[in-house]
Amino acid sequence: MSIDKEIRKQLSAQMPFIATKQIEQMALIRFNAILDEMMGEFESHPVTVELMDAAQDPQNTPNISGTLGGYGNLFTFIGFDYVDNPAQDLMDFLKEKITIKFGKPTPTGLPFDVIFPTKEEIWLATPMPWATGRSWAKGIESGISGLGYYLHSRSRFFGVSRSGPAIQTNPKTSLITVADRPGLGGGHFRNTKYISDLLRRYQRKFASI
Repeated sequence: MSIDKEIRKQLSAQMPFIATKQIEQMALIRFNAILDEMMGEFESHPVTVELMDAAQDPQNTPNISGTLGGYGNLFTFIGFDYVDNPAQDLMDFLKEKITIKFGKPTPTGLPFDVIFPTKEEIWLATPMPWATGRSWAKGIESGISGLGYYLHSRSRFFGVSRSGPAIQTNPKTSLITVADRPGLGGGHFRNTKYISDLLRRYQRKFASI
């Protein structure tokens, strides 16, 4: 066999491997672009922004998500500790869990799967700071009770809670009641689309790679 024929034979044998690597690289570029887009949308969501800002300044962060009717903020309402940063923790969890897995090459292409965490896994990863088995991320979507007893004040008169200038009171036992905050007694938490909607929409985008 001539040297030219041997070279052509070796190149022909390597072509499927080279093509597979190119396809894999292109898929990874597309995957990372969609993941960055998804994380950007998550980071700019009003709930995320509110929780991120309140983790730095629980006293002065407004309720930009509108979940509390503009009163207080989610960080103090849910009762996170000063050291907590729940939205950042959720973002890190999503970045770790959303991955792409390639299968073995076939004559028709390179199969792959984009792995997503289930809603149940997300609920487990976002526990309420005061209630085992409950998820704050799920509560954003399905509702969180207690708005009628939630007080938020910049005044030192109201003391300091685990998450800053917010307390929860019982009107039957406390000198401070919901009457001190007109309009709160009949307040309701306003559910909003959050992580479930984001995952559902981006699963479709990842499927288009």
